[in-house]
Amino acid sequence: MKQVILDFKQFETKEEVHEFLSQTLEFPEYYVRNLDALYDLLSVWSEETAFYLFTSGREEMERGFLAVIRDSAGENRRLRVFESRLP
Repeated sequence: MKQVILDFKQFETKEEVHEFLSQTLEFPEYYVRNLDALYDLLSVWSEETAFYLFTSGREEMERGFLAVIRDSAGENRRLRVFESRLP
């Protein structure tokens, strides 16, 4: 099972999160780095993947990513999501 550790304290911008996910999951070059495209890829993702999400409290940046990853996991039984809020 692939493991993705997404610690939002590491990122300053949404673009950095998209780049991290694109690199880590080896998304195809056509990934346009927006939440709709992220959902489209994850909802049909074929590899068993666990997402470990560590939120930092910067809800404005995190909210969309958290929703997309949670929703994708609800649609795709190959995805697992574990969440924790960092101090």
